Amino acid sequence: MNPLIKANMFFALLILGAEIAVFLTPGMDYLHGKGYPIFHLSQMAALIFLTYLTHRKISESPEIRYLDRETWKRISFFIRLALVSSLAGDLINSELFYLGFIIEPQKLISILPFAFAHYLYIRAFILMTPEPDASGKPGHIAKKRIWITVILAPIAAVALWNAVISDHASQLIKILSFPYALIVSLMMLAAVQMPIVWKKEGMRIALGGWLFVISDSLIALYIIEPRSLIVTQTIWISYILAQILIASSLFLAVESDA
Repeated sequence: MNPLIKANMFFALLILGAEIAVFLTPGMDYLHGKGYPIFHLSQMAALIFLTYLTHRKISESPEIRYLDRETWKRISFFIRLALVSSLAGDLINSELFYLGFIIEPQKLISILPFAFAHYLYIRAFILMTPEPDASGKPGHIAKKRIWITVILAPIAAVALWNAVISDHASQLIKILSFPYALIVSLMMLAAVQMPIVWKKEGMRIALGGWLFVISDSLIALYIIEPRSLIVTQTIWISYILAQILIASSLFLAVESDA
């Protein structure tokens, strides 16, 4: 197995163990309001670094799988930029600094960087799932699947929005949350197409798309309500695992390397 893949798996297990420790260790809930946001941000920074190392591997590896090297470099750029944009959203949501003078609740500001991240993930998924030609090699962009996704996304967005946005939410929250629900739905529907091309290897990326929906749905459910520790930790665990699984799509380029 590629050493970078092993490092990513170890990283995921380390994070999962650390986050679960919050439930099991007395007094850890105190840290949640202090150093824990910084710990969360450091996890994303570490993931960005691992993704950068994977990008270098793609650039240097003598053999690249399925897609050509330039396409993989574009995919890598989209995913790395999406992670950086997500980190900006995490920084806003951490509330380490006050931005409520712009808009309340402050978390609404993070819609912009996270929406941009989802857009970049969609671009990456489309590039990774081309329509194969007669010989089984990657062909043109799968336009038929894209159109099906575009048709289904508004339906999924309406269902998601109705399920998670409270009737007591302000008009501003309702207005801003629906476009975000739409782009999250587009991302999820693009992610679940990964197994069409990549079979079992694509399942983890599809799972990442679903975990992102779970995380965002919980944020929306509690956007005007105080969160318990278990809800906050569930949001972060599903979110960081989603990011790790989606970022691991870059390993598809070099996964067969020794």
